[in-house]
Amino acid sequence: MWFGTPDGLNRFDGYAFKIYRSGGPRSLGSNAIFYLHEDKAGTLWVGTEKGIYFFDASGENFIKLPGSSGKTIRAIQDDGKGYLWFAEDSGLYRYHFATKQITETGKGIIKNSSSILCDRTGTIWVGYGEGRLARYQATTNRFEILPPIPGAGHNNSIEKIYEGNDGTLLIGTSREGLKRFDPVTESWSASRLTAFNGKKLFVRGILQTGDSEYWIATESGLFIYNSRYDTARHIQKIAQHPYALSDNAVYSLCRDAEGGIWAGTYFGGINYHPDATLHFEKDFPSPGKHRIAGNVIREITEDNSGNLWIGTEDKGLIKLNGRTGQFENFIEKQMKPAIASTNIHGLLANGRYLYIGTFEHGLYIMDREREQLLAHFETDGTGKGISSNYINIIYKTRAGHIIICTANGLFRYEAGTQRFLPFKGIPQQAFYSAIMEDRQQHLWLGTHHEGVFYINNRQQRVRLSVMAGGKDLLKESRILNLFEDQQQQLWICTENGLYCIDLFRKTFRLFNTSTGLPGNMVYAILEDEGHHIWASTSMGLVRIDGETGAIKVFKKTDGLVSEQFNHRSAYKDSSGMFYFGSVKGLIKFDPNQYKVNHHIPSIYFTKLQLFNKNVEPQTSGSPLRSSILNTGSIDLDYDQATLSFDFAALSYTSPDNLQYAYKLEGLDKNWNFIGAERRVHFNNLAPGKYILKVRSTNSSGLWVSNEKAIRLQIHPPFWKSRTAYTLYVVFTVFLLFSILKLLHRRQEEKQRRQMQLFALNKEKELNQAKVDFFTTVAHEIRTPLTLIKAPMDKLLKMAGKMPEAERELSVMNRNTERLLALTNQLLNFRRIESGNYELHFTTIHITALTEMIWERFSPAADKKGMDYQFHKTDAVISLYADEDACTKIISNLLDNAIKYGHRLVRCEVAAIATTDAGAVTITISNDGSTIPAAVRDKIFTPFFRSKEGSSQPGAGIGLSLARSLAELHKGTLEYREEQGLNTFILVLPAAARTDA
Repeated sequence: MWFGTPDGLNRFDGYAFKIYRSGGPRSLGSNAIFYLHEDKAGTLWVGTEKGIYFFDASGENFIKLPGSSGKTIRAIQDDGKGYLWFAEDSGLYRYHFATKQITETGKGIIKNSSSILCDRTGTIWVGYGEGRLARYQATTNRFEILPPIPGAGHNNSIEKIYEGNDGTLLIGTSREGLKRFDPVTESWSASRLTAFNGKKLFVRGILQTGDSEYWIATESGLFIYNSRYDTARHIQKIAQHPYALSDNAVYSLCRDAEGGIWAGTYFGGINYHPDATLHFEKDFPSPGKHRIAGNVIREITEDNSGNLWIGTEDKGLIKLNGRTGQFENFIEKQMKPAIASTNIHGLLANGRYLYIGTFEHGLYIMDREREQLLAHFETDGTGKGISSNYINIIYKTRAGHIIICTANGLFRYEAGTQRFLPFKGIPQQAFYSAIMEDRQQHLWLGTHHEGVFYINNRQQRVRLSVMAGGKDLLKESRILNLFEDQQQQLWICTENGLYCIDLFRKTFRLFNTSTGLPGNMVYAILEDEGHHIWASTSMGLVRIDGETGAIKVFKKTDGLVSEQFNHRSAYKDSSGMFYFGSVKGLIKFDPNQYKVNHHIPSIYFTKLQLFNKNVEPQTSGSPLRSSILNTGSIDLDYDQATLSFDFAALSYTSPDNLQYAYKLEGLDKNWNFIGAERRVHFNNLAPGKYILKVRSTNSSGLWVSNEKAIRLQIHPPFWKSRTAYTLYVVFTVFLLFSILKLLHRRQEEKQRRQMQLFALNKEKELNQAKVDFFTTVAHEIRTPLTLIKAPMDKLLKMAGKMPEAERELSVMNRNTERLLALTNQLLNFRRIESGNYELHFTTIHITALTEMIWERFSPAADKKGMDYQFHKTDAVISLYADEDACTKIISNLLDNAIKYGHRLVRCEVAAIATTDAGAVTITISNDGSTIPAAVRDKIFTPFFRSKEGSSQPGAGIGLSLARSLAELHKGTLEYREEQGLNTFILVLPAAARTDA
């Protein structure tokens, strides 16, 4: 519902108002709202003091109609043919939706337009200055001026044009009341509402509510006008009456989808008349004569003259005259003698007598025809009369016995002897709060602490128990009332709910808040002709369907004077009307007029909150691209997952009766029923897709098919997004592939190392086999060689005597010496490897020793024509070493240098200083083919022969022996390629000692 006021535009959803005011680039230009109109496309147009605006529902903004002058708007209407008509300032304009052009119409003819109507044929009617009516002729694009209202003055204006069902126009005027105009005959006729109480009526609004029924809004109140009979019922403001019209100046009327009528007044705000499922007549204290005086209605009974007698707890005894329908308050009559108490708790009309029970003032008997008290009974302390002045109930049985229920026992009153006879066989000191005689003439009694029991025909007491958990539920709660329905079921009203007990089947049902009652305290029960149960509670009136058990709750919004009813305050009169007393007055209704409302209210989401802060559409950081009213889906980031939604079903008849349920698909499997709560809140929803669905009942409590859904997508953080998971998968695959590849490489490397180790071990085994073989052979050869060497030396000494044999002997001697050297070398190598080689350290002059060995090899160098160079330091270098081992090392190096050199062989002896002590460096180089880098690490391996040196004689153990001897001296032997020369560098510590 939209309401235009002088202070802004109001939107109402049945629960709360949202106000739109001027201020901002996309808001109304003025707070003063003069006219509201919804066109056939559903767009809301707002006429203000400063121009015409339309509502942009997507962003909940207002946009001024382009081309309009921005002046006061008096009327707006669209014709369904692509044009919007509006009266602005003193002119009449037409806006073409297609071309977005505005043109002024009727210029020079139509001035000061006050009302516009497009009838069902599409004809445009305009009321303008001095009360004239014009009709637009589309064929000629001109206005036809119609005859003036007969007898109307020049100050009269047409305020409203309304089309009736018969095509007649109802014209509301400012000084001539309501007029009729027949478009066919172009004739005017008056109505009953031309004047009222001698005054001209100012008609501002017209609303049709039936075939011949119209509501007329005037400056003098509301009129319900019947056009068929030309009759009217006047509704006016009643001072201090909460349910009367709040102001007589009624400006506008509107009927909602449920049939409820809204009336906008000048000073009294908005008035609403619901099309209720049941009409309640309310009687409560208010100014004026013959109004009910009491607020707290307790007792209700009817006499045989049709009068209703009412006992209140604050204003004493009241009579509702059945003939006049007026209330007579006895507190105002000042009857003498008077009833001493205004608190009436028991009331019984018996013939011409009225029995009146009071709170703490005993029992009164009054002649109701003469309205005179006849007797008064109070406790006398003797125990022979009534035992309590607190009279709670006065009840008459079918046999005519009058029973008095008190706070201290139960008594039967004998009118003839005016005695009170206590009942025997029942608790004497109990508080009797309920009494009822069933069809079998059993007298049922309810108490505050003794539960429920009945007295049968043999005057025996029989207890009724409802057991649960080992306890008698009826004894655990105060009994407030008893009732037997047409099916002979016993209904028990308690402070803990309503029991329905089938005495024949021995079954029971409990109605309480968990089954739909508004409150557990149930005061009284009545049954209508359809066997439906009506129960008053502390929080509303309840109707229980006799067949289905469905519960319908009535609240103040349904027309109750109060939701707090009173103890035992219910009565069904002889005509079938129901009366229920409350703490704020009396209600009366015909239960058979109850009708089920089948209206299906639309549901809208009305508000979105993130972290308890409202979210507006199209604002910075807002997830709403348009108004929440029209939003079907919302995308949220993971850090926006704490949110709440407000929603409302658009039902204005009785919004408090609406019940809601929601389901978040993706999280909930079943509907969550939340009663009248209109907000759902979600905390830290996990990323994913959801659908929030909301549904409701209508005002009759029926669940209807009005489900509303909104889609939610909560995006995960990047590290949980699809892209991230794709990257994770790719990375995982890559990582697994890399790990597998690495493991494969490591396995290959491991296998390669194992193969190398295997090859190395095999090579060692081979070398060891070679060494073992050659060692064994050397041992075998050395002895004969030694034996050969001795005679050979003698023959050489004798060679001078045989010149022809000297050359051959020399060759034989050299080869013998070589073989002997090889065998000694092999044996030395074997001893070194086995750890049995012993060094004999002495101080030697390494330079002289090297020079001596160099000179011994110089003939071999001369023989190859090599340039041999020896460099030494001038200083004397002493070395503590094994002379024989040093000789073997240097000799091997020089032998290899000469053997594999081409033109140059060089030897250099130098002293170097280290951090610990001095050392000697012997460098031997030649210009032979350089050793390839791939085999440089292998030249010191026993029995290794490179391809380049395979043509030279040798066993391949010389370099290995040399390095082993150097290492025994704690020295090093390395190969380098320097300046294109093969260079072997021997480093021996000057003071090396060893125990080896």
